[in-house]
Amino acid sequence: MSSSSSSPDGPFVTSEWLYHNLSRVKVVDASWRFSPDGKTSSFYREFLEERIPNARYFDIEKAVREDDDVPHLLPSSAQFAAYVGTNVGASNEDTLVVYSRPHLVGAARVWWMFRVFGMPENQVFILRGGLEDWKKHGYPIASSHDDNSWMPSETNKTFVAQYQPQFVADQLLVKEYVQSPRDCVILDARSSGRFHGTEPEPRAGVPSGHVDTAINIPFVELLTQDGQDILDKEELKQIFQRHGVVDKRNVICMCGSGVTATVVHVALQYALQRSSRVYDGSWMDWTRKHRK
Repeated sequence: MSSSSSSPDGPFVTSEWLYHNLSRVKVVDASWRFSPDGKTSSFYREFLEERIPNARYFDIEKAVREDDDVPHLLPSSAQFAAYVGTNVGASNEDTLVVYSRPHLVGAARVWWMFRVFGMPENQVFILRGGLEDWKKHGYPIASSHDDNSWMPSETNKTFVAQYQPQFVADQLLVKEYVQSPRDCVILDARSSGRFHGTEPEPRAGVPSGHVDTAINIPFVELLTQDGQDILDKEELKQIFQRHGVVDKRNVICMCGSGVTATVVHVALQYALQRSSRVYDGSWMDWTRKHRK
């Protein structure tokens, strides 16, 4: 990679770095918005109209294991490999830079997914400030009228997924953490109201509340006001210290269904160089039996 601009900083690269390395990396647009049924979460139309040149679109709602009760469960290794090879056009030898709008959430989720399925930390990064920062620098923008490189027929490659269980938690492990909280902590990224049960869950029929012993760190508190970027390391360290996270050896991040929890996962890696697990399915999986 080029040394003519700032080097990667943990999981992040700058727009300047990406601009100087654009021909050497695969760019992934992971833009995503929450919708209760997942049907209006796609940014594909916006992607066609405005994107970083040569970017491919990663649809979070399509790279999942189908489950009638829990959305956003991780796909199998074979499913992920097929999706990445066909839709992203990436192989294990590629370096990836992921961005998202209208906030960092989509990029964090897709970054985590690539790490879960074996992409080394020096081959997958998140673009600081996302598309808006890229545009502020005056760097080029592609649209459906002048760049057809996003077309799936032109992107097929072979990606070999190698599942990394150390990045993932399930219900059994969460129960273990609840029973042995001394060296373990569960961080819930939902809003304070959802965590404390003072506001309803956005999906119908899902009970309010939180896992016993869990600590609430809303993911929005780890982002800049516009949601486009992560806070600086010192601010993040202060937040984690205030909640007693620094002294815990084992950390599980969770949220409603396993998407916004990845922001906490990324922040821990960035600020503390601490690996953590994301609870696959999160609150939707935890409360599954109460919705039968």
